[in-house]
Amino acid sequence: MTGRWVFTPTGFLDLLLSLFLLPVICLYLLLLALGRLCGRSSCDPDALYAMFIVPAVLHELEEKGVTWMIETRDENGFFARVFTIHPFAPSDRVIELAPRHTVMEFRSEFHGFGRRLAFSRGLVATTQLIKRLVQLIRREPIAMIRAQDPYVSGVLGLVLAGIGGIPCCVSIHADYDQRHMLDPKKGAPVLFGSRRAAKLMESIVLARACMVLPIRESIGAKAIASGAASDAVHVIPHGIDLEVFRRRPAAEFAAKWKGGARHLAVFAGRLSRENYVHDIIDIAARIATLRRDILFLLVGDGHEARDLKDSIGKKELADIVSLPGFLPWETVAQLRMAADVNLCLMGGFSLIEAAASGKPVIAYDVEWHDELIRNDETGFLIPEGDVAAATEAILSALDRPEHAGKLGANARNVAFERHSLAAASRQKVQCYQALLGRG
Repeated sequence: MTGRWVFTPTGFLDLLLSLFLLPVICLYLLLLALGRLCGRSSCDPDALYAMFIVPAVLHELEEKGVTWMIETRDENGFFARVFTIHPFAPSDRVIELAPRHTVMEFRSEFHGFGRRLAFSRGLVATTQLIKRLVQLIRREPIAMIRAQDPYVSGVLGLVLAGIGGIPCCVSIHADYDQRHMLDPKKGAPVLFGSRRAAKLMESIVLARACMVLPIRESIGAKAIASGAASDAVHVIPHGIDLEVFRRRPAAEFAAKWKGGARHLAVFAGRLSRENYVHDIIDIAARIATLRRDILFLLVGDGHEARDLKDSIGKKELADIVSLPGFLPWETVAQLRMAADVNLCLMGGFSLIEAAASGKPVIAYDVEWHDELIRNDETGFLIPEGDVAAATEAILSALDRPEHAGKLGANARNVAFERHSLAAASRQKVQCYQALLGRG
């Protein structure tokens, strides 16, 4: 049964040690640090510094072409300097990414949250990480900490905030319960193999964060149900760099990717079950019985890649389905604009990008999608899992290009109005001002 912890002698020992020894050790570190932090750098009221704790690795962000997202965290100079912390990287390094932005990566034994490891190694790694970040707080006038998830990053942020006497906010970028339902093994964080244990951690973090920043209303409601105070929840919609979507790709670009196909359907994102990638193969198989003048391009990588390739082979779809792997972000944006239809059955950033392309979007009616995609107005909103209806939507978009173009243009207008970097930045700055007592 999913979500249940499976008993093993070593796992049980690890759990006992974690439940009883870790709080004692953390309390010791807290008291030790509190005694030493009286001499930390004072905050210059005109030069705010921030720390972001993010479960990512820089080289992976570079491969995806999205390091620009790091450089937006100063919010157009609101923060004089931003330290982005990657606590679970393969090696220690410090990267001066831009004049205001420093990325610090720390080697960890936790190569993937939820993986079992020896308690002693994990304890040493965690202690060393906290020690080095405490030294950073003592050295730099950090005014605020933002953790990018309510799990390990959130716990680390709260510990450091308590030590430094500074506010900590926690952002939520996904509906983790939905992801776990779709992919119990890898869809959402677990603790000692248990989703319930991770949910307990989530509740503790959300209840103690000074501010909780979900990316949409539906996630905010779930955060409140999980323990966040209603007045601490402030929705900050995703903002993306829309400038690339103002530059239409050349005809040669589209022709290159289409090959011999007449039409192009693009998916771009993680190849994982929560993105319904296997539904896309089923849709392609249905389309293939009617026409084979369309190429389905699934851009990205993930743990479902091998199974997808097997499915493509078994269903004899190799001529109409292609998996090119990761591509630079600007190339992905151009592909979205070159497409005849964008498939985004589940998406966050990806749904905004698909809408900004100006091409018709097909999305499932799940989570927040109806806030951006209104059926037959800004795209095609399909009942979850209804591959037959999704197939019909694709055929409609191909057979009625003028109507499809109107849907795409409407979606583009909504995306540009609501999800520009400037619009998102204004909302985040308002939240940060309130967090820092400047509102």
